[in-house]
Amino acid sequence: MSTVHFNPEVLRRLREEMGLTRAELEARSGVDRDTIYAWESGRRTPSARRLAQVAQALGARLDDFFGPCSDFCPQKDG
Repeated sequence: MSTVHFNPEVLRRLREEMGLTRAELEARSGVDRDTIYAWESGRRTPSARRLAQVAQALGARLDDFFGPCSDFCPQKDG
């Protein structure tokens, strides 16, 4: 059985694709911009409740944030 982990790169990509700063995402989601930064940098992992707030603000599903980046991240060469 494999373990599924939060992928911080997906959060950053979704936010950037919407053209939002962390401050703007904070205003939409109610989650502090420093917390969002900590998640995006991989220093902290969000709780399901707080990630749901951000997902709703980004128009995403919770499962979008777990596993590989798929469509949200660029392909690495090599």
